[in-house]
Amino acid sequence: MKIRLVGTVEEAETAAALIATVMTILEDSGPRSRRGGGLQIQRYLDVRLTLPPDPARPPRSRQSGTSGSSHGLEDADAVDLSGWG
Repeated sequence: MKIRLVGTVEEAETAAALIATVMTILEDSGPRSRRGGGLQIQRYLDVRLTLPPDPARPPRSRQSGTSGSSHGLEDADAVDLSGWG
């Protein structure tokens, strides 16, 4: 997944740190100036959702082709992001 952050260097740093608490940052472009100058920068993050282990469920074995889902996640792996934004 790709995320673009736009704001001041401090805002982008804070946002990236918060994102890192729920996602694994695979690549970080660092701050880049925006067209037209100004104080705002843009920063691109390539991330992967990090799901915490569920102590109530034993670990699943990964067997290819056994899931009927094309995205590889079970319903129980869904993350509620409705409170964001």
